[in-house]
Amino acid sequence: MCLIKYCIFEKNKIMRKTLLFVLLITQISFAIAQSLVVTGDTSFTSNNPLIQIADHLDVKNISGNSITIKCIKTNLTLPAGAESYYCFAGNCYSVTTDTSSSSATLAAGQQISFNNSPPDADAHSGYYDAFGTSGIAKVRYCFYDVNNTTDETCVIITYSCFGISYDCVNGVCLDPGTGLGAYLDSNTCQSSCVMPSWDCVNGACSDPGTGNGTFPSLNTCMTSCGVTPSWNCNALGNCTDPGNGTGIYTDSNICQVACVATTWECVNSVCIDQGTGTGMYTDSNLCQAACVTAINEKNSNLPKMSDFYPNPSSEMVNFTFNGNLATLKLIDILGNTVKEISLNQEGIQKLNLSEVNKGIYFGNLIMNGEVVSIKKLIVK
Repeated sequence: MCLIKYCIFEKNKIMRKTLLFVLLITQISFAIAQSLVVTGDTSFTSNNPLIQIADHLDVKNISGNSITIKCIKTNLTLPAGAESYYCFAGNCYSVTTDTSSSSATLAAGQQISFNNSPPDADAHSGYYDAFGTSGIAKVRYCFYDVNNTTDETCVIITYSCFGISYDCVNGVCLDPGTGLGAYLDSNTCQSSCVMPSWDCVNGACSDPGTGNGTFPSLNTCMTSCGVTPSWNCNALGNCTDPGNGTGIYTDSNICQVACVATTWECVNSVCIDQGTGTGMYTDSNLCQAACVTAINEKNSNLPKMSDFYPNPSSEMVNFTFNGNLATLKLIDILGNTVKEISLNQEGIQKLNLSEVNKGIYFGNLIMNGEVVSIKKLIVK
């Protein structure tokens, strides 16, 4: 009987030791996995794919020891033509760089954050450029201990960029929220979505936009309403009769001769309306985006500058210059030069924006009289 009790006692003793060992390993694993905590917004939405999105992640060392960390970026999902890049530990990296070359050392309990005042020099900032392409992008950022690569914390940033567009649904124009609607303009959609009709109201003909007007044609309405035909030139280069006799032109042919649609061409890296109505682009933003892409592709092998950061900015903005001698011109969307600086050494450069008004600008890097790179900047 004593022998049996002794065996049971020894068995329970072994089980307690095993359980204690498992608990100890679990606690050690948990401690290792919790050295770094990463916080910050991870979902961003924009209805303008031409505007850059910036995000900032805070990294905190919650262990009891000093840790040296690096960052690695992985593009999980990226629409065609879109790009992402980031800044960390005092340096900004190109869109093709995954792992940071520099590292940040965090003392026990220390947190680095862009939102501190002033922002920490080692803080993380991510940037996403859709370049006019609608879609969803997912970018993963992982921060790890360089002396223990298994001690890693990752987050995934989701960028949803969809331009405003419209589809005709049951006679009503709606934005599907995907940027892929059949119409880019609500008026164009509505004119195609509803059959034109007219009502005579206070001596003037107007289209109620419902398809239920009294008259099926403008001429019939005007004859019944006693309105003298007249025409105006709209932004699309078409002559239309406002239906109230107040149009600028009394003859449709004269109106059409004078009526030229606003269009743009990319000329010497600047979008210009040549006044012919035959330009390649009907939207200045699309023209500028294509113009920037063409210049950057043309000069992809020449020394260039990095993107501006932080972007948007209001006081001081930074960029990296790779070259010996160049001029940087800051140009507004109308083609006017608002600021110009000379660059004579490579490295991180600063641009003072304190006297620059809010808006969208383009930094043109000029070398030997030729534009070799263009970067967009938003001044807030």
